[in-house]
Amino acid sequence: MELTLKDRLPRIGIFAAAVREPGALDLLLGLLKPRTFPARTVVFNEGDEGHELYILHRGRVRINKKTPHGDNYTVILLDEGQDAFFGEAGLLEAERRSATVLAETDVECFVMSRDDFVRLGDEHTRIGLLITRAIAVILSQRLRKANRDLVTLLTALVAEVEGDLTGAPGGRAS
Repeated sequence: MELTLKDRLPRIGIFAAAVREPGALDLLLGLLKPRTFPARTVVFNEGDEGHELYILHRGRVRINKKTPHGDNYTVILLDEGQDAFFGEAGLLEAERRSATVLAETDVECFVMSRDDFVRLGDEHTRIGLLITRAIAVILSQRLRKANRDLVTLLTALVAEVEGDLTGAPGGRAS
């Protein structure tokens, strides 16, 4: 059974609490605009200014990051069955995109602009607050993960450097 956007929206993390508010589901459905991307096209590039949230409705996208040497590596593949969304930080600020999103297949998304999100928050404060809180939780989780990853990398680097200085692989010589 194919889900409609109305069916999918309550299952999407950043909207789950907000859609329980009276009238919120219809309000959000009115703000989300369909946009399609043919297979093998770019949805947005790392470094582009971000000002939209995308809900993946049909298809599959690949999220890539560039290494300092300019090589691409895949961070994650998202498909329609995951109730996936991306670009949510674009609702909060006009920052540069931190990754490139590529359509692996023909893709249909529903898009909300920052202007519409700000207007939603101004006119329907509770709904805007619930969505903003959900985005804040996601960003906080990502920050904690990035901090853990940084500690892991620094620990490995220190062990490698100490091993080089002492002649012992990965640690101090006895």
